[in-house]
Amino acid sequence: MAALESAVKRKLSSVRIIPLHGNAREYLSIADAITFVRDYNEADGLAQLLRYEIQIRYDNDDRIDAQFQDRNAAIQFLEHYHSGNWMPVGE
Repeated sequence: MAALESAVKRKLSSVRIIPLHGNAREYLSIADAITFVRDYNEADGLAQLLRYEIQIRYDNDDRIDAQFQDRNAAIQFLEHYHSGNWMPVGE
């Protein structure tokens, strides 16, 4: 009963959307990885969108992580949580 009560009473504290662009890079050494990060052009917005990462966080430290390859799937996921029971803390 306590677990059910905790799940029902939790409140949304934040929703983080991370649109990921570009191609994944793999390296065989830490030095090569550091060189890539150091030289990566963060201002380049021309890379293809890979996926949306979504993190839903609650006031009781629960967290839901999701990844979607397409916009509509991400929206459908978010709409599932869009109800009176999942309002952000303070609203």
